[in-house]
Amino acid sequence: MRSSIIISLICLFTFTGCATPVYREVFNEKESYNSREFSVPANILYQATSRAVCAKNFIIEKEDVDKGFILAKRSFQRGKRSIVLVVQAKMDTSCNDKTMLYLSALQTTEMYYVSDHTRFFLFIVPLPGGGGKNASQVKEGEKVIDDKEFYKNFFAEIQREVSIVSANAMNEAAAVNLQAAVQVPAQEVAAGNADTTVLEAASQAKGAAEAVPSVKVSVDVKPDISK
Repeated sequence: MRSSIIISLICLFTFTGCATPVYREVFNEKESYNSREFSVPANILYQATSRAVCAKNFIIEKEDVDKGFILAKRSFQRGKRSIVLVVQAKMDTSCNDKTMLYLSALQTTEMYYVSDHTRFFLFIVPLPGGGGKNASQVKEGEKVIDDKEFYKNFFAEIQREVSIVSANAMNEAAAVNLQAAVQVPAQEVAAGNADTTVLEAASQAKGAAEAVPSVKVSVDVKPDISK
């Protein structure tokens, strides 16, 4: 009897010690690897993240440009199991030229069951009013994705898109600025009043414009020598 009581107490303390409250796990988790800082403004990172998500065949369900928020999902079918992967992206601007990106992913697995309520005569001939078949969907479980490789690859895809979006933005800005810099008032050229200094500056600006990749600037300034 005494030995039974001792064993019961040991089991009680053992199970009590294992039942750690879940809220304590919040601050006992491993170092986070689902965040990364990018040296670009928030608008550039937002476009790059959106492009990377779509390139991986995710469907964007919710987004907020002003808050830097994207929620996307992708579905996988494995036999009777339906697996849905949801990715959430949240951007936080630390300063004008740096933005922190937080990624979170959740996987949900659901199972499809089909129940047959049809009644048969002699297990062969179906009887009327049997009810037919009913399909139901049951959630088997869900888990937070903590795979380090998953986030590493996702950030790599976003970084590639950041390079593309940044280059496009620089080219567009360069095109606008250079186009404005090489404009010589049409009336001065037509009147022959554009002096050599102005024409040389326009020619130099044209050369600079042509040196920028993917930037096309039309500059054709010629003095009117017919007068």
